[in-house]
Amino acid sequence: MEAVRAAIDELTFFTWNESLTTNPRGTLSRESIAHARPIDERVLRRGVRMRTVVGHAAREDAPTMAYLRELTEKGASIRIARDPIERLIICDHVAALTPLDPAHTAKGAILTREPGLVAALVSLFERMWHSANPLIPEGMQDTDEQAGSVTALERRILQSLCTADKDEVGAREVGIALRTYRKHVAALMRRLDASNRFQAALLARERRWI
Repeated sequence: MEAVRAAIDELTFFTWNESLTTNPRGTLSRESIAHARPIDERVLRRGVRMRTVVGHAAREDAPTMAYLRELTEKGASIRIARDPIERLIICDHVAALTPLDPAHTAKGAILTREPGLVAALVSLFERMWHSANPLIPEGMQDTDEQAGSVTALERRILQSLCTADKDEVGAREVGIALRTYRKHVAALMRRLDASNRFQAALLARERRWI
């Protein structure tokens, strides 16, 4: 783990644009927070865009939630996953770190700079990011209902409006027939009172539907 932490230190030191990370476990020990704080602060001070997805267990751990809110106050964007996620660290879309064994992360990690593999891992991160809920500010109700009254299928369709430039692509991403996809999109636009699909995606984000 010392070697892994050294690799993380080096990667983040040379990160200038965007840092993408996930924490499937969700909770952070005090030792982990103490180790991560100077690294995270160094990245955020440089103006690096930081996006992090953490496991659902974070909601039930006060020290973890306190640290996550501390990071958001300093400019990080954090979401809490509803579904199981994979462990990833991606720096500037050029280097990625993944566990050798996801079930036993202490065994070590794989560091890759292979463009094709890094691009695939970035795509995986984006799917996890769009399916997670934004971190709710302290004092607000932190429940899944806060995300809005849409079904899982409707949420995936709304997410596809943010990523797909054609209906055919969106339907393929969601895994439904094109005609069914368009029918759902039209219904969602009516519910959102949106004049176009781009506006529908923006309004869905405002309502925390995605």
